Amino acid sequence: MEGFLSIGSLLMESMASTQYIAPLMANFDATLDPMSAVRYRDNGSTLTVEWFRVRLEDNVDAGSFTFQVTLCSDGRIIFVYKEVPIPTSRIDDSSYPVRVGISDAYTVDILLLPIANVHRKTVYEYHTLDLQLQKVKSRSIFLLSPLPTCSQFTDCWSCLNGRIGFQCGWCVAVKMCSDGYDRKRQQWADAGCDQEAVTKKCEEEVSPSETITSSKPREPPPQQPPQPPPKALDVSYTERRDELEAELRDGLEADRRDDVNLDAPLQVVKPKSSRVQNVEKIKDDDLTDKMADAGEPSQVVRRFRSAQALETEVIIGILVAVVIVVVAIAWIIHAYSRRSTPELVVVEWRPPEPR
Repeated sequence: MEGFLSIGSLLMESMASTQYIAPLMANFDATLDPMSAVRYRDNGSTLTVEWFRVRLEDNVDAGSFTFQVTLCSDGRIIFVYKEVPIPTSRIDDSSYPVRVGISDAYTVDILLLPIANVHRKTVYEYHTLDLQLQKVKSRSIFLLSPLPTCSQFTDCWSCLNGRIGFQCGWCVAVKMCSDGYDRKRQQWADAGCDQEAVTKKCEEEVSPSETITSSKPREPPPQQPPQPPPKALDVSYTERRDELEAELRDGLEADRRDDVNLDAPLQVVKPKSSRVQNVEKIKDDDLTDKMADAGEPSQVVRRFRSAQALETEVIIGILVAVVIVVVAIAWIIHAYSRRSTPELVVVEWRPPEPR
C-alpha cells in the first residue's frame, strides 16, 4: 500500500526497508478513497503494478496519486507517474520515509548457541540507488536498465575474463561467480569462498567455446606446390611513379566526393547497446562513486561488519552462557548436598507447687 514492492524473502520490517523497488514510497492509504485500488497485470514477460488514486494518510487534501512500476523479464524497471498532485518535496516524511529508487540487501545467519539452537540474523544493505524526488512529476518516466554483474557468469573462464567493473572470483566448491556481496553471501561464506575463490587464473586456460572435437592428432596441412618466381617488371621507374601518382589522385577525389557536409546539423544516434540506468543518464563511474560513498559515517550502521567482530561476539556469548550454566549447577549441588539439621526446641518446665 505504501508505494513500493518488497523483494525480500523474509517477512520482516528490516528486510522491507532494505529490499524494495519503490516508484514512490510514502505514507499512502488505499482506504481513504472508495476509488483507490492497488492492481497488477502479468503477461508472462512483464509485471505491472499500479497504485490508482491513492491518498496520503497524513494529508488527504493533497489529492490522489496514480503511478505504476513495471518489471521486465530482461531486468529493466520502469517507473511511470500518471498523476502527482503536489511536489514530492512537500510530502511529510516524519511518520514514514519518502523514497524513490531500489535497494537490496542480504542476510547472514550465525549459530550462537548450538545447544539451545540460538541463531542471529543480520541484515546487510550492500547497494541502494536513490533517484531525485524533484524529478517525480505528472506524466514523467524513470527507466532503469541492469548492468552486468558477476553472478551472470557460469564458468571460471568467463568469470575472470569479464571486464564489468567488479572484482569477480570463481569458487570451485559451489561453482559460482561472485564478488562476495550479493544475495548468495551466506552460501558463499559457508563454503569458505572468501579464502578459496580463484581471482587470477583458472585451472584450465581453454575457453569454453574452444572445444576439441576429435581425439585424433591433427594432420599437417597439405603442402602446396612451389610457386614460380614472379616475372620481372618491364616498367621503368618513371612510368611506375606516374601510375602511383595517378592512383593517389583518383583516391583523393573519391574520398572528397564521399565527405560529409560539415555544415549540416549533426544527428545523434543512440547505440542499441547503451545502458540507460535512469533519465538522469548516470554513468558507470557515477554508479561506482555512489557505491563508494556508501561508506560515509551517516550510513555506517548499515555497512558490513568484519568477520573478526562477529567471531568475537559469538565467543563472548558462548562464554557467558557457559558461566551461567556452571553457576546454576554448582548452586543445585550445594543446595542438595547439605543435610538439614533438626531445630532445637526449648521447653521451660516448672515443677508443680506443693499444696
